[in-house]
Amino acid sequence: MTYPTRQRRRRRNRNQQLMKLIGVLAAVLFAAVVIALCVNKSPADPGVTADPTAPKYTELTVTSPAELTFVSTSQTVVLQGTSDITQQVTIAGAAVARDADGAFSHTVQLQPGMNEITVVHKDKSITYQIEYRYAVASYSPAEKTSFYSGEEILVELTVRSGSTLQVTLGNTQVQLEPDADQTGVAEGFVRYVGRYELPTVYDQDRNMGKFTYTVTCDGITEEYSSADVICQKVPDALASDPSVTPDYGNYIDVGSGYIVEIVNSTAETFYGATTDDYSDPRNNYLPKGTVDYCDSELVTQGKNSYRLMRCGRRVYIEKPNYPPPGQTAAVVEVYRGTLPDHN
Repeated sequence: MTYPTRQRRRRRNRNQQLMKLIGVLAAVLFAAVVIALCVNKSPADPGVTADPTAPKYTELTVTSPAELTFVSTSQTVVLQGTSDITQQVTIAGAAVARDADGAFSHTVQLQPGMNEITVVHKDKSITYQIEYRYAVASYSPAEKTSFYSGEEILVELTVRSGSTLQVTLGNTQVQLEPDADQTGVAEGFVRYVGRYELPTVYDQDRNMGKFTYTVTCDGITEEYSSADVICQKVPDALASDPSVTPDYGNYIDVGSGYIVEIVNSTAETFYGATTDDYSDPRNNYLPKGTVDYCDSELVTQGKNSYRLMRCGRRVYIEKPNYPPPGQTAAVVEVYRGTLPDHN
């Protein structure tokens, strides 16, 4: 059986159109695959490199130690980091072994004192300043230079166990004892503490010199010193200081720079507003050890001299004919200073 010519022509046309459609779809699919592969292989995608032979790291990075300048009581330091494996890394002038990715972990032996260690890779260098201390881990004071006159300075020194130590300020040796609380002290070390009381300086600031710390352990002696210790003078006395003078009763504003202390067994008192020297039952005797602010100037009446106190009373400077007759005894002592703001 045969088909008419027109039917054969139509069938042939349909087959040709179908083949064209299949070709177009195949071309679109191929383009999509190519685009996907290009995107997946893009060098911008994290973790994927266009060249599998390229190094993992391209620059020098030292991750440990984190600080470039520090004090160490360990004789060794380990430097860790990464680098371009195609280029050499040197530490202190010596080539460093690395793994296949360029990472390294290199141990350096330290010498007593300051050690300068430089890591070099390509055109980049990193320098460490490491002070190796064998005997002394820390000391204080180290940097502070000024203290108040009469202040008590806390001295601390942490050393390796078994050390002999000496701390001086000028010509004075500071006595140290092991601290009862060794919290935070590294194993194999001991913290010592002591106190140094500065003098009371009135005229001008005084340079006391430096604290010197000398420690010997296992035949190694280390010596360190603080900055200059400046003892600041007592501030000038205030001629008037209402802030310490109550505004009631018989109080008198005598300033706050001078203190009078009763040093005799008792001290007779007189009303500060009067100029007499008569006994008065309303004026109590003050016992030894009493302290109060007083005027910076003496009060003189006839042959007697007094100090005017903030409490509104006058007291003898010296008591004539007591004891024995013909001699005098000190009743009060006067010095510069400050008192607590309340009793």
